Amino acid sequence: MRNEYLKKSNLPLLITGASGTGKTTFAKDLAKGSSVFLHLNVATLNKNLFESELFGHCKGAFTGASVEKIGFCERVADGTLFLDEIGELSNEQQAKILTLIDEKIFYPVGSSKSKIFRGRMIFATHRNLKKMVENGEFRADLYYRLRYLVVKMPCINQLKNKRQIIQSSINNLQAKFDKSLIFESEAMEALLSYHWPGNFRELIQTLEFIFLTVCERVTLSTLPEWVKVSQNDEQIGSIIFNYKEALEQFERRYFEALMQKKSGKINASANFAGISKVTLISKLKKYDINRLTFRENAKNIAG
Repeated sequence: MRNEYLKKSNLPLLITGASGTGKTTFAKDLAKGSSVFLHLNVATLNKNLFESELFGHCKGAFTGASVEKIGFCERVADGTLFLDEIGELSNEQQAKILTLIDEKIFYPVGSSKSKIFRGRMIFATHRNLKKMVENGEFRADLYYRLRYLVVKMPCINQLKNKRQIIQSSINNLQAKFDKSLIFESEAMEALLSYHWPGNFRELIQTLEFIFLTVCERVTLSTLPEWVKVSQNDEQIGSIIFNYKEALEQFERRYFEALMQKKSGKINASANFAGISKVTLISKLKKYDINRLTFRENAKNIAG
């Protein structure tokens, strides 16, 4: 299915695929040219706030509603509304979405007056909605409404041009970091043979870590531990920590290197890493990384 058709179509679109395969990036690409693009991850919403966030609410609609709130459906106007992780919606919430798709109207919480939805809807999920329907976990009527336009994002290991993807990612980061690195053959082969369970997101984070920590030549020893051992499956039994522990070690080193590069600045670091400030602050807290230390170091160097 050609992207040009998907971009021009105003029908609801469903993007599926494992975590990290680039569903959000694909949605943003399709929405280029839209007046507005709004991304709402419904899995992060409190059940009681779902309708308020999506449809808005009137003043006094519930305890704490001291002012009127404009929801995503109204804010998006004639742009694109991207609802991520739709497989996490409750049956009641799914019914609300179905009404929005079919009737193009919504009701702010506390209002009996409908409003017209004028935008385009794109949905995403990492779950198998067909199986969820069979198990009674997802509404069949909503699934049948969404299955006409479906794009499945492939995992890295399903692609034949894996080498080109890794090289292209390296080239993009060389421009981003204004830095050229030489990848030795053993290091490149390790990247190629690794199975990338976190897909493109893990690939980019791993390469960013390399660019943050390596000065000139990328060797096998500079790669995260689990990437190195994947080149020889027989070595796996010798790992002294499991995947979760290895990932945590990588994340700790990554965020320390990120703080070093951006002198402990939260906004600059979050923008550079492509994550939210909330996520960044949460990671710093998890690994007990004091950003003020890096700010002081930057001042001392500048002084």
